Amino acid sequence: MKITLQTPGVEIGQSLLIFIREKVEKLSEMFGPSIEIDVTLKLSRVDIRENKICAIRCEILGKQFFAEKRSATFKHAVVEALEISKKQIIENCKVISAS
Repeated sequence: MKITLQTPGVEIGQSLLIFIREKVEKLSEMFGPSIEIDVTLKLSRVDIRENKICAIRCEILGKQFFAEKRSATFKHAVVEALEISKKQIIENCKVISAS
């Protein structure tokens, strides 16, 4: 498993870092160690409430998937983007989860 986290222009705390790692590791446990996951957290316009964006790129079995969600909190955006990624992988790779 390879996980990359990018936060251009965004400072995140240790608790958010731990939260993201735990959530991403669950996805990795489902689909095996060959999955690569890139997570990018960024901010959009400051004049709107839902300005936290999580973009996730996954690569597994030679296929790439991308999901992006916007929310009022990074945690919520991460959870939603990971859920989309999970569905994309299941639908397109016919992967049987280990759990």
